[in-house]
Amino acid sequence: LRCGILYVLFCVWLIAILQIRQTKCSHWASFMMNDSTEHADTPLLTYTHIMKIKRLITMAACGVALSAALQAAESSAESMLSAVAASSAEDLLAEGKRLYDEKNFSEAFKYLHAAAQKGHPRAQCAMGVMYTFGEGVEKNMAEAAKWYRLAAEQGHARAQHNLGVCYAQGTGLEKDEAQAVKWYRAAAEQGHARAQCNLGWCHAQGMGVEKDEAEAVKWYRAAAEQGDAEAQCILGLCYENGRGVEKDEAEAVKWYRLAAEQGYARAQCNLGWCYANGLS
Repeated sequence: LRCGILYVLFCVWLIAILQIRQTKCSHWASFMMNDSTEHADTPLLTYTHIMKIKRLITMAACGVALSAALQAAESSAESMLSAVAASSAEDLLAEGKRLYDEKNFSEAFKYLHAAAQKGHPRAQCAMGVMYTFGEGVEKNMAEAAKWYRLAAEQGHARAQHNLGVCYAQGTGLEKDEAQAVKWYRAAAEQGHARAQCNLGWCHAQGMGVEKDEAEAVKWYRAAAEQGDAEAQCILGLCYENGRGVEKDEAEAVKWYRLAAEQGYARAQCNLGWCYANGLS
């Protein structure tokens, strides 16, 4: 920037000198050709020339001011980056979460990304979520899967579940049902309700694993007992139809009601059907 300022000032000085020289030459030629003294008192620099130079000087001053402002902005940005780099991953995560909760996604992304690069699994999972939904960054499922994997390999349950979803749906990476089951199980064994429900579905459908309705019910129950509405509704269906468990209409109604009270529409419909048909 300093070099740029000096260059601008040099150009102004050079133009002024050339303008003066040109004016002198013009007056000398006029004097020689006319052989007269009528120009003797004419100033070398006319008002027009002076105004041109004044404009050039003003432009140079503006350039200097602009350069100084840019330099100050760059210095401020460098200071902020240095502060971010020096912060701990926990501090960066906390600030990123605060900004995210305020829906300031673009600023939240900066802090969470910095924390994720320091290896914080919660920040890495958050990065995956932001790439999944395009929050503060352009949506990119390949990047989302990358960050989910980094967190999942550190044992982060939500990231393990989300990575399982990516494998099950083939979003951001090649579809692989066996890998989906692997990551669902890893999260389910840590008590992640959504992963437990999805793992139950895999066992019920024989998706990526051998079909086993009793095993499916086991995982549906684990999720349902944690209040997962979908798992409660599916467990109700299992009891109503005797799939993977002994048929029990009262248990079916119980689980339908629990899901219905959470606003789960399918359970509300099933509970209504039970009342209409005398199931209790």
